[in-house]
Amino acid sequence: MRILVISGAVPVEKSNGEEWRELTAQAHAAQLYAVSPEDVFDYDVFVLDCDKIDVVDRTPSESKNLSHQIVERVMGGGCAIFFGGSQAIPWLPDPISPVPYAGQRVNIFPDNSEPLAAVLERFKKEISYRGQFDLPKTWGLLARALNNRPVSAFSQHHDGYFIVLPEFKSRSRILRDLLDHALPQILPGLARPLEVVVEDAPDWLSEFAIPRADEIGQRVSDLDAEIRKLRNEQTQKEQERRELLEYRGLLWLDGFALERVVAATLNLLDIAVHPQAPVDLVHQKADGTSLYIEVEGTDGLVQLRKGQQLLSYIAQSDDPAATSGAIIGNPYRKQNPADRPPGMEQLFSPPLRRLAEKQNWRLSTTVELFRLAQSHLSGQLRASQEAQAMLGL
Repeated sequence: MRILVISGAVPVEKSNGEEWRELTAQAHAAQLYAVSPEDVFDYDVFVLDCDKIDVVDRTPSESKNLSHQIVERVMGGGCAIFFGGSQAIPWLPDPISPVPYAGQRVNIFPDNSEPLAAVLERFKKEISYRGQFDLPKTWGLLARALNNRPVSAFSQHHDGYFIVLPEFKSRSRILRDLLDHALPQILPGLARPLEVVVEDAPDWLSEFAIPRADEIGQRVSDLDAEIRKLRNEQTQKEQERRELLEYRGLLWLDGFALERVVAATLNLLDIAVHPQAPVDLVHQKADGTSLYIEVEGTDGLVQLRKGQQLLSYIAQSDDPAATSGAIIGNPYRKQNPADRPPGMEQLFSPPLRRLAEKQNWRLSTTVELFRLAQSHLSGQLRASQEAQAMLGL
């Protein structure tokens, strides 16, 4: 089996009977190009992450059109594996365009392709995703996010497969599992053995030294160690960056996804909160009393219904007199925060504001919370105190 890794989508880890190669590609005018003197038709598996491919204004005239060659090879019985992200894949026979929407929890659908779904199930606890997408009818579903949007799918074209995967803690492990278990089942023709030398070299051959060979071998070993270290650091930094960028969700998300980001942000600001059904979030105060927090993302004003919901939850609590409330809203979530109406009276409906005033609840926005997160991450210690004041703590 011959595997081509494009633009560092996954670390190269060779196994017996496999031939691996790395190639750098660039995207231009909805196509992939690489400055390479040879074609790539002979490769069996292509591994890509479109988020790692640089988009350029133009490509050199001698560049190879990889997208055309990959599609042709897959249709002839090959396989292209994508780690799905925020970038579209417009050059596929049936293109998909993801929406940047990050998360972790998914549901696997084994009925569509048991071999592929079985691999995802084995690594389910390691799954996250950077994008969701709408599926053309020719694509089969493998996994959905909890909001039912697809995050993993496959498409069979002629004799080959295009597979879009979510993200994993270890791309190498999931790819190894696919190569060892899933692909031999869905594409048994790929597992053809390469020609190998059966006879072992004689023991006495080591007596014949080759000048500089040992020195170069040691240098290669040192470089391998450095590369492994840098790749580990790169993986850690990529994960750290993804986690930080999730705070942007405060500006546009709604539903469970917004609740999750609000919880992470409050905990970042040293306000310990946790979900406690049916309440979105609960904070236990030092004096033993509780703060119930409801989170709401809307296309317009935050309406009275959210206040009625909070009032009901407090009334059902073990000690309503010792339970206070707060609402964190993301009104006009589809608009740039700079274009949203100014002032609380234009973000929360009048009935909700009257109810909050009567119950002594605090109303605040996720935009305020985002700015406090920015301040905290910039090293401003007062951000935590301002967040507590925002919630009346």
